[in-house]
Formats: sequence, structure tokens, C-alpha cells
Amino acid sequence: MVHSGLAFAGVLLVMIATFTLIYFHIHPKCSEEIIGESVSPNKQWVATTLQRRCGDEASFATHVNLRSAHRSITYGFFSGKAEDGKIFSAEQDAQALHLTVVWDLPDHLTIRCRDCADASTRQARWNGVTIQYQSAK
Repeated sequence: MVHSGLAFAGVLLVMIATFTLIYFHIHPKCSEEIIGESVSPNKQWVATTLQRRCGDEASFATHVNLRSAHRSITYGFFSGKAEDGKIFSAEQDAQALHLTVVWDLPDHLTIRCRDCADASTRQARWNGVTIQYQSAK
């Protein structure tokens, strides 16, 4: 009888853990919204502009991620964040940043925004792609 009770409790714990994992995967704390995408002229790369908000009271974060055109965006299993290939991020919403992403050449990307200098992430190169930043007024 004691073994049966312990086995039942073990099964319940496994079920609760499984449903908790599924819930946090389906309903991550952070939500990512794709604002726009730009494909390189040689169709090798995709620059995706995303906007994230982690909770109702949190501020918006805008970021640009680069990836191969043959891959989709990879989101964190529990976080829901798209961190792979993040080349630019700023703690503002995309509209306030006046963010635009332009491919000048197949391996040269220009990011224009109102306050690019205040960005928390600003990479100059990524997998052979050169990234340039310009302030937009």
C-alpha cells in the first residue's frame, strides 16, 4: 500500500512537471513580434527586425537578427526570445527608433535609427556580413 502511494505520488509529480514545461514553452514570459524582414540581394541572408516585451509593465526592446535564408528564426524554448544572430538591440519600441534595415550589397547591411549610438548591442560584423549604423533624424 505504501509503495502504491509513493508510485502514485511519483506519477503525479512527473505529470505536473511535464505540464509545467509544456505551459512555459507555449506561453513564454517574453513575446517576440516580427516587425519586418529584409533579404540580401543574393538571397543568402535575412535580416529580421523584432520587437519584444517581457510582461505587461516592461518596456519594449527592439532588435535585429541575422540568419541564413534557409533557416527560420530560433526562439528560446522557455524564454521565447530570439537571441541567435542578434546584431543590434535597443530598449525602445521600433516606431520610436525609426528603424530601417537596408542591404547595400550582398554582404553589407546598413541599419538606420534615431539613436543607434544608445543601442545595447551593435555588432560590426556577423558571419562575413559587414554592418554599418547611421543616425536617422
